[in-house]
Amino acid sequence: MTSRDGGRGLEGRTALVTGGGSGIGRGICRELARAGARLLAADISYEGALDTVDLLSLDGHQARPVALDVTDSAAIGGIRSRLEAEGWMPDVLVNNAAIFGMAAIEDIEPAEWDRMIEVNLKGPFLMMQAFIPRMIEQRWGRVVSISSTAGKTGEAFASHYCAAKRGLIALSRSVSLEVAPHVTVNCICPGFVETPMTRTETRFWQSRDPNISEAEVRMRMRNQIPLGRMGRPEDIAGAVRWLSLPVNDYITGQAINVDGGLDFH
Repeated sequence: MTSRDGGRGLEGRTALVTGGGSGIGRGICRELARAGARLLAADISYEGALDTVDLLSLDGHQARPVALDVTDSAAIGGIRSRLEAEGWMPDVLVNNAAIFGMAAIEDIEPAEWDRMIEVNLKGPFLMMQAFIPRMIEQRWGRVVSISSTAGKTGEAFASHYCAAKRGLIALSRSVSLEVAPHVTVNCICPGFVETPMTRTETRFWQSRDPNISEAEVRMRMRNQIPLGRMGRPEDIAGAVRWLSLPVNDYITGQAINVDGGLDFH
């Protein structure tokens, strides 16, 4: 995808991707780099972030790793100050870092609930709070948060995860109204994607029915998807790139499904 002026679209821009050390986050880093952006691959695993940066560097892209716990407000403030001093403040913020788990409502410990909300909802809030003010000041910015179709429809045995992802949609919608017209804020809502999170779900359903194989669980998942396959990280990354481009300045406050037709809104 190119911009109307024929360029790749994000030349001269800097993008920060949380959870950029693996999976969907790494795919997003690669896609935004291809669009011309400098990349900050941020991850709680510095080694993962460094691996992503190495891959980008091999392709000739400019990138830096960032060790980041999105739940640590003091650490985020320190990183913000450093990036500002070094001329690496992000124009595009992608809130991708997340955790996943499945349990019956009666089995969810309060600490497990708190951790799910802290990473999946408070983390994006802290990142927006840290980096949106500069976007407002420069009168341009893009924020894309990775929610989930489960945040719209709910899912049995994942009430804590669904609550956090629904909250992320509401947070993004509310912030989009505050920062318009120069900064856009949107969510991408994936369905089933080939990541470790999906494997966690597969193992959960196997634990409830020892007679079912992993292949059968995955087949049941695929059978729910009209396009007949699980999503790939690059499917999500392509949508993030599209929303990040300067040309797409009339899309904000949306939660866009990228799920092969799994859900309809």
